[in-house]
Amino acid sequence: MSAQITISCVQFSDTDYSVLKVAVNLLVKNRIPVILLDKGDIKGKIIAVDIDSSEGKSFYSQFDYSGKRSLLLLSSDMVHDQRNPVLRKPLRVQTLRNILYEMISDSAPELINDKRATDEKLTEPAAPSPIIPIADINKTLFYMILQARKENQTMQIYMPPHSALYIDPMQSIIATSASRDTLRKITHGGAAVVGKVLTQSDFDILARGQQIIPLTHVLWSAGLYGSAGKLIEGHSLDTPVQLVAWPNFSRLEFEPEHMRLTSLMTLRPMSLKDVHDKTGFPWEMIINFYNAAWATNLISVKPITNKVVKTAKEPQKQTLFNKIATRLKIAS
Repeated sequence: MSAQITISCVQFSDTDYSVLKVAVNLLVKNRIPVILLDKGDIKGKIIAVDIDSSEGKSFYSQFDYSGKRSLLLLSSDMVHDQRNPVLRKPLRVQTLRNILYEMISDSAPELINDKRATDEKLTEPAAPSPIIPIADINKTLFYMILQARKENQTMQIYMPPHSALYIDPMQSIIATSASRDTLRKITHGGAAVVGKVLTQSDFDILARGQQIIPLTHVLWSAGLYGSAGKLIEGHSLDTPVQLVAWPNFSRLEFEPEHMRLTSLMTLRPMSLKDVHDKTGFPWEMIINFYNAAWATNLISVKPITNKVVKTAKEPQKQTLFNKIATRLKIAS
């Protein structure tokens, strides 16, 4: 392959640069066409920036995203960024390698697809994973994260054999070393997950070297594909609701039907029963979409108000007595 993805780094220490070189070498060994540029060369397609320094922060704030270039942010702090992937230092080779692989697949998917096509010729197709029935839906990822957010509980959540998710609802972030494909398996799965309450200091330690992801991104996918068509407790199919904004479909998973639901539900308040009548979509899809939208603060609930309507009084018959009373001005 002649095309190559170039990677630059900004404000990297010698140790972090060494870790980056090992991660890039792993990609090269896996036949990914990538090259790491020398320190100081910032012309890469992917630029990893340590934003703990003033120079790194300045580069980040002034970065020009034109030319389909992308940033990978590194920091010792908990950075919440909706646009760029974030790694909390110290760097871990495998986590860094996974994120770079995903960024390459986003910026040059044809390179990854070429490799996958070659791999598929060399290997037999894997057998599909068996579907595990849900034993307790309240212990699935979506409902467990909702509960953690409701109670402001920092938690460790994992579904063996996958990497753990470390949830910090107060900062609205998740720390994990899971790749995008692994996250998809976790959020799309219906199997019960295991949860453990953590202290804030535990979270700070366990989040080191992990990728920091906005909590809403995981909640969206887990609601859309893993809430099993069960409406969130306390919500109703009859109550009018409305989408207050479009989901960020450039960053979030979706199907064509979700675009139709978004278009319809942003027009005016309507109940989920009305949505079902108008679209004919399966109930599970509509409820899962509602769950994901509500969990990511995109739903406004419009409670039904019982207005008292005053009925007009029937005209009173003008009997002879009434006429006499009116003339004498004693009628009520």
